[in-house]
Amino acid sequence: MAIGMISRKTLLFGFLLSSAAYVASLHMLPYTGSFLVKSLPIFILTFIASKAISKTTGKLLIAALLLSAAGDIALALKDGKYFVTGLGLFLLAHVCYIPAFLLEAKLTRLKSPTVVVTTFLLIAYSLTISSLLEPNLGSLQIPVFLYITVITSMGIASAVRSFDLVFLGAIFFIASDSMIAINGFFRPIVGAKYWIMLTYYIAQFLITEGLVDQFDNKS
Repeated sequence: MAIGMISRKTLLFGFLLSSAAYVASLHMLPYTGSFLVKSLPIFILTFIASKAISKTTGKLLIAALLLSAAGDIALALKDGKYFVTGLGLFLLAHVCYIPAFLLEAKLTRLKSPTVVVTTFLLIAYSLTISSLLEPNLGSLQIPVFLYITVITSMGIASAVRSFDLVFLGAIFFIASDSMIAINGFFRPIVGAKYWIMLTYYIAQFLITEGLVDQFDNKS
């Protein structure tokens, strides 16, 4: 599919190249303009979504991606000084993802045994992570617990929608954010910054590609 004068494959190659460039440059942080390099892959996905998906789902996906890019920038500035701002921006991104997923869902899936088990596992996982983090959160306890609740809801919404690329992307997103939390508030993870960014970029790619493919199949 061509998007304007640029093919989707070319844009996806740009996403892959820019993602790899940022991950490869992690050992050089902080450097001038790193926030732009970090957010560029998400801006590319936003452009793909803006040209490929219409109606409310497309608008919600674009909003989620733009909020994610803004969150990336906030977290990259001043060596974590804007952590709570970044957390809030990503929380809003997930608030956009939830209805984007549910708009395409069949609510009869709520009764599916697989969805019920997945929901139980996601809730159990979020409670486990919360209990591990709680002793070290201090004044961040409320915002972090709120974020955990929202991203867990996003994961459940993706399961209600379908067990496809979007659901897999949601799981990668939860994994990425779990590593941020564990590394920051529980115990250090070897190579954390690399694993966090790899799983994050994979998550955003899978969610965007899953929704774009769905709308391609409808057209």
